[in-house]
Amino acid sequence: MGKVVFILGAGASKEAGAPLMGEFLDVAAQMLATGAVEPVASAFTNVFRGISALQVVHSKSQLDLVNIEAIFSAFEMARTLERFPGRDASEIEKLVSDLKTLIVWTLQNSFGVRHRENRLHGPDIYSRFADLVLHLRDRSPLRKDVGVITFNYDLGLDLGLGFAGLKPNYHLDSNDGQGIPLLKLHGSLNWGACAKCGQIVPIGLADVLNRNSLLRMSTEEFFLNPSGEFQRHTHCGVQLSQEPAIVPPTWNKEDYHRSIAAVWRRAAGELAAAEDIFVIGYSLPRTDEFFRYLFALGSAGDSLLRRFWVINPDASGSVNDRFQTLLGPGAIARYQYLQMNFSQAIGVIQNLYRTSEG
Repeated sequence: MGKVVFILGAGASKEAGAPLMGEFLDVAAQMLATGAVEPVASAFTNVFRGISALQVVHSKSQLDLVNIEAIFSAFEMARTLERFPGRDASEIEKLVSDLKTLIVWTLQNSFGVRHRENRLHGPDIYSRFADLVLHLRDRSPLRKDVGVITFNYDLGLDLGLGFAGLKPNYHLDSNDGQGIPLLKLHGSLNWGACAKCGQIVPIGLADVLNRNSLLRMSTEEFFLNPSGEFQRHTHCGVQLSQEPAIVPPTWNKEDYHRSIAAVWRRAAGELAAAEDIFVIGYSLPRTDEFFRYLFALGSAGDSLLRRFWVINPDASGSVNDRFQTLLGPGAIARYQYLQMNFSQAIGVIQNLYRTSEG
């Protein structure tokens, strides 16, 4: 049974309603202005004031003040150095916490769960992707073992797989059992951390859905609040931390290696075993050295790579250039760049395997 690995970036969740990294702060500002995030408005305001304070730094050094990844990395570095314009250590800590709140609430309010025909449905694009996974794994004569690696925090993919009867397996524990490997390299909105030992504890989608759906069955669509479940779960006899376990996208991830190292190890194993790799909606930013090393070391294995496709709507050629720089001779020989979005990619990949089966 051949291994197919999908690597999904923000461009995949874009079609589900989540903002891209470069437009994230604009969407958050709009939500704040319209009162959509009223319970946590003070956190949003604090973050935007912190970004304004960074203009002092920007006058001496280049810093992308409109990209949420760059801001997250800057705030985390400020916490490590205990240096930030006009703020002391405790205020910097609060700034990082408030930024995580902004990220969580912006994503939670970007897309929701719908009631249709007495059933719950997640984002349509992820339902289509789950159908593709089902076909490859269970319906195709040439059955494939499927794994998914993602950089996204949101739950769109988790919901799509779950509603299709495919249990997501996060592999937070090296001894995790069955299910579709869903390896969230940067953490997830439904991952809480034990306040005592630091262990990451995933909140099951059933827990989140049952509570939300019972409360809101009369509405056509509702938004999930997985972090609201953290106070109802314990580990080491204490409540989980109220902040989701999410990792800065571009900064050195060494501080987080103990908590999600098993996820990264499993991702490396998936890459090593892959015959076909499809990278969708991930642009390989120059700052993401983490993925470059993960791919370089993880992809070393005995499996013969048949395909390495990068699928992205970028027409400038920059994404294509970055991936060609990443890949070695063996992978380049199997490399193809397709300029298209996630929904188009699903159709192309479905046709690819149906043709192979014929």
